Order: sequence, then C-alpha cells, then structure tokens
Amino acid sequence: MPATAVSAGTAKWASATVAAIGIGINVNNSFEAAPDEVRQRAVAMIDRRGESCDRTSVLVAVLDELAELFDRLESDDFLLAPLFAQHCLLTGKVVTIRMPGREVVGVCRGIGGDGRLLVQTTTGLEPIAAGVVADW
Repeated sequence: MPATAVSAGTAKWASATVAAIGIGINVNNSFEAAPDEVRQRAVAMIDRRGESCDRTSVLVAVLDELAELFDRLESDDFLLAPLFAQHCLLTGKVVTIRMPGREVVGVCRGIGGDGRLLVQTTTGLEPIAAGVVADW
C-alpha cells in the first residue's frame, strides 16, 4: 500500500501511522579479529557472551521489547524520542550522514523531540530524518 505522506521516519496511510525502524544487531559475527578502529565502535553478542546465540531467539526478544514500547506509545504521556535520546551513542561526536544527493558533516547534538538526529553544522542545527551514518 503506498504511503500518502512521509515525515521523520513515519508514513501515514489512510487509517494508520506506521513507524519505520532500522536496527542492526551483530549476533554471531565476531569482531575479535577486526582492526582496532572497528572494535572501538562495534561489538557482537558472541564476543560478549563467549558463545554463539540463536538468531531467532534474539529476533523474538527484540520484537517482544518493541511490542511493549509500541503498547506504551498508545499512552499520551509516553514518547520514544526522549527514551532513545538517553542512549544516543553519537551525541558529541563528529558525524557524517549520507543522504541521496548530499552529505551532512557536523557534531551530533542528540535526538530531538520529534525523533530526528540533530547535527550542528557550520550553517546551523540540522535535524536529520533519514540517512546513513557513514562516519562517527
């Protein structure tokens, strides 16, 4: 079903609002042999646990947590952005965000109340709704 409007990671259909969430989880792809630069930025579950993990079980656990968060979203007093802002690993770091046709480089100032990444550039504070974090 085509979306009628897309804004800050959400798409509105005729009867619902849908959030698009991108999550990357390194489960059984060890970083032990990776260069230091990579190991400083990434971790895998296998490296923390010392044994491989069942990817289906990991997926089910993540989906269960997301279901609980979505249930909480139905409450008017619960917002995801402040929750995620507490855990933003990019805050204070110089980031490069790639988007179709352009690239934004600046210091990440966290996550705004609307869920967009806030990047301080030489021209001002730029809220980023979608893109690839290419460097940080």
